[in-house]
Amino acid sequence: MNKKGIGPVVASALLLLVAVVAVVGFQSWFNTYSLTTFTNVEQNSASNFNTGIENLISGVLYIKNPNKNLSVNKVKIGNIDCEINGSYIDEIVEIDVSTCLENQNTKTPEVNIYTNSKIYSKKVFIDSVNSFVCTSKPPENFYDGNGTINNPYQICDCIQLQAINNYLDTHFKLIKDIDCTDTINWNMGSGFVPLGNGEPSFQGSFNGNNFSINNLFIYLLGSPVGLFGSAEFANISNLGLTNINITGTTNVGGLVGYNVNNSNIDNSYSSGSVNGTFYVGGLVGRNDIYSNINNSYSSGMINGIYSVGGLVGYNRYNSVIDNSYSSGLVNGTDFVGGLVGTNNVYSNINNSYSSGIVNGTNRVGGLVAYNGHNSIINNSYSSGMINGTYYVGGLVGYNYHYSNIDNSYSSGIVNGINDVGGLVGYNYYHSNIDNSYSSGSVNGTDNVGGLVGHNKDYSNIDNSYSSGMINGLTEVGGLVGYNRYHSNIDNSYSSGSVNGTDSVGGLVGDNEDYSNINNSYSSGLVNGTNDVGGLVGYNGHYSNIDNSYSSGMINGRSSVGGLVGYNYDYSNIDNSYSSGSVNGTTDVGGLVGYNYYHSNIDNSYSSGSVNGTMDVGGLVGYNYYHSNIDNSYSIGSVNGTDNVGGLVGRNDVYSNINNSYSIGSVNGTIEVGGLVGRNSDYSVIDNSYYNNKTSNPDVLFGSNFGSSIVTFSFGILDNESYFYFNTNLPLSNWNTDIWNFTGINFPTLK
Repeated sequence: MNKKGIGPVVASALLLLVAVVAVVGFQSWFNTYSLTTFTNVEQNSASNFNTGIENLISGVLYIKNPNKNLSVNKVKIGNIDCEINGSYIDEIVEIDVSTCLENQNTKTPEVNIYTNSKIYSKKVFIDSVNSFVCTSKPPENFYDGNGTINNPYQICDCIQLQAINNYLDTHFKLIKDIDCTDTINWNMGSGFVPLGNGEPSFQGSFNGNNFSINNLFIYLLGSPVGLFGSAEFANISNLGLTNINITGTTNVGGLVGYNVNNSNIDNSYSSGSVNGTFYVGGLVGRNDIYSNINNSYSSGMINGIYSVGGLVGYNRYNSVIDNSYSSGLVNGTDFVGGLVGTNNVYSNINNSYSSGIVNGTNRVGGLVAYNGHNSIINNSYSSGMINGTYYVGGLVGYNYHYSNIDNSYSSGIVNGINDVGGLVGYNYYHSNIDNSYSSGSVNGTDNVGGLVGHNKDYSNIDNSYSSGMINGLTEVGGLVGYNRYHSNIDNSYSSGSVNGTDSVGGLVGDNEDYSNINNSYSSGLVNGTNDVGGLVGYNGHYSNIDNSYSSGMINGRSSVGGLVGYNYDYSNIDNSYSSGSVNGTTDVGGLVGYNYYHSNIDNSYSSGSVNGTMDVGGLVGYNYYHSNIDNSYSIGSVNGTDNVGGLVGRNDVYSNINNSYSIGSVNGTIEVGGLVGRNSDYSVIDNSYYNNKTSNPDVLFGSNFGSSIVTFSFGILDNESYFYFNTNLPLSNWNTDIWNFTGINFPTLK
């Protein structure tokens, strides 16, 4: 160690002159090494510390400090801390750093000067790096150190790395990249023995020092398996694993097989192949009990059967993954995820993503296969293709039991059979999705949705959307395939085209069992066969739709509606509308195809054209059995054959129409009416009208029988302005808190 003043420094410009040499003397440096000039990127104007590093000659670092107002406390070159004694405040500080130069394994190390004010950093160039000789000091046989947290054992080759198994409760630091290619020949082909393989676990710390371990080979049909088999109360950081080939059975990971009990992994990565059966991950097989993974990633191929993840196989019990990602191919059977196979029991994933292809069978997710029991996914996404069979999601396959997904999205193609969703396959039991979206196409058979395949049991979706194309057979929706049992959708929308057979909707295929949709809409093309709706295919059993609309074209066969195909069993539609054209065969309506069994429509309207054959209406095709329509209207053209009406094709069995109207053209053959095609069996039309144009039917209804009643309802031939004013019947009986009268056009809903 050397320290002395060399006289005043004249230069004050922000220019640094740096030369790096080995310890072979100045003349040797002059003949061998180049001189490199650098501009200082940091400046402390208050203290006028104008220049940091002056020269590095013959292993001596010279630092200018003209005002002697900053003290030099530490010097680091590359990944190596240079040993200095005390602090230095002279005009020019001279420090011997020859040991640091000898240990460099790169030609472009960065010199860091730590002062009492800030850190000055410059990257320098060494023309010729001294060859590093890895030696072992007895009795521990590590390169250096004493195993304490302040002076960890230093590791420089794979043999020293393997020797950690003899000191599992101490501290280690990697001092260079190491090659473990020869491990394929160790232990009769089983390779490297995992550190902490079982009992006891590794319980110390390992600082990779931003170096990597390359070509590690392990073939051990046991548990746990990884570079570290089991890590407990441990800290592993700044470590890379490249081109690994690791095979085990249970708890298999590239870096750690079983990371448990407050163990932390930070700033680490793995690449290569990892193979196992249960709890298999590219970086960690199982991360458990208050253990955390931060700023880490994996990029290899991962193969397993149960709970398989690109980064972590199983993340459990108050464990957190943050700022991490995976990009490799993941293959498995059950619980297969691009980042995590299983995320369970108060465990969280934040600010993370996956981009690789994921292949599995049951519970398959682009980011997480299974997210359960009060676990949270936040600010995360997936972008790879997902292939599975049951419970398949672009982000999460199965989201369960008070578990939430916030501010997240998926953009990859999703393929499955049952419960398939662009974001989540199955969202179940008090689990919520908020501020999230999906944009990839989704293909499946049953319960297929652009965002969620199956949303069930007090589970809610809010402020979310989907935009990809959706293809399925039954219960197919642009946002949700099947929404049921006290589950709600709010402030959400879908815009992609939807194709299916039965219960097909632009937003939801099947909405039932006390489930509600509010302030939501769909705008994509919808094609189906039975129960096809622009917003919802089937809405049933005490389920409600409020303040919602659809605007896309709808094509189907039976029970086809601009907003809802089939509205059933005490289910209500309020303050909603549809504007797209509707095409079908039977029970075809501009708003609802079939409105049945104590189901009501209020304050709603439709404006698109409607084309069908039987029971065709501008607002409702078939309104049946104690079902009511109030304060509603239709303005689109209606074309059909039997039971064709401007507002309702067929109104039947104690069903009522009140304070409503239609003004579109109506064309049909049998039982055709300007307002209702057929009104029968104790059904009532009250305070309603139609616009009786010359080209329209000149009757309010095509037929009226079975003790049905019509009161204060009529049309006036070619006198539409009559209906502009609420002073004329039947509009004088209408509620002006609901209706808006301008005097220059037909009334509209407020």
